[in-house]
Amino acid sequence: MDSISFKVVLVIFLLAVTSDIFREKIPNALSVVGLLMGLVFQSYSSGISGMLSGLGGSLCALFIFGTLFRFRWVGGGDVKLMMAVCSFYDPVQALMISALGIAFGAVTSPLIATLRMGWQPLLVTLKRYRMMVAFRTYIAPESSEIAGVRVPYAPALALGWLFYALQIG
Repeated sequence: MDSISFKVVLVIFLLAVTSDIFREKIPNALSVVGLLMGLVFQSYSSGISGMLSGLGGSLCALFIFGTLFRFRWVGGGDVKLMMAVCSFYDPVQALMISALGIAFGAVTSPLIATLRMGWQPLLVTLKRYRMMVAFRTYIAPESSEIAGVRVPYAPALALGWLFYALQIG
């Protein structure tokens, strides 16, 4: 990844993470500008094939995070953010970045929820999971446990991207 595009994506993520943590919302304008910048960058660096590659990366993110949004596992802002970020990459890279973001989310989401609510709700959630395994049935989370609280997902997505970017850079 080019150092300029790295810096642009880094700024996009810094703004998104800050907004997601403090306002629980990722601005649409940030995602739209990021998407356009990614497509312009791809067009400038590789012509029409670069733009199509960036569009493919963005559509890959839409498919993955759109599916997660449908199940209410991520918010709409996260979907648009990842479409913007993945427009700087081809579909295979977008898939890797998305997978890493989801993997980091498995760690950061319970951590953030526990920091916000304390240890007791975490223990209630773990007890519910144990019961689901024992009875082989789904038990919906209550609002008093960490699985029932909304947490910002942009930090996990940023960590997934950063891990990927540092591995290939």
